[in-house]
Amino acid sequence: MSDNYSEIFSEISELLQKGKARDIAASVQKALDAGAAPADILQNALMAGMNIIGEKFKKNEVFVPEGLVAFSRRASYEQSHGSPKTRSRKGRGSACGSGDYLHR
Repeated sequence: MSDNYSEIFSEISELLQKGKARDIAASVQKALDAGAAPADILQNALMAGMNIIGEKFKKNEVFVPEGLVAFSRRASYEQSHGSPKTRSRKGRGSACGSGDYLHR
C-alpha cells in the first residue's frame, strides 16, 4: 500500500467494517481527489475491509446481508477481470453507496 494514501485507505476500511456506507463514499471521493488510483482504493481499502468482514462473518461476529455479499463477489470479479466501465475510462472511476448495512 502506498504510504501516501495509507491513512485514507485505513479510514475507508474502518468505515466499511462499521457499515458506514454514506461516509465511505465521501472518503473514497477524498482519496480520488488526492490522486489515488481507483484500483488501489478497491484493493487496499475496500477489499481489505471486506476481508476483515469475511473473517468476522466466519466467526459469527457480524451478519452480512445478501446484497453486500453480492457486491463483494462482483468487486472481486471486476478486480481480477476489469469492468467495462473502468476499462473504458482508462483507470478513472467512482464509488458511491448509501445506508448502513452491517449488523452486529
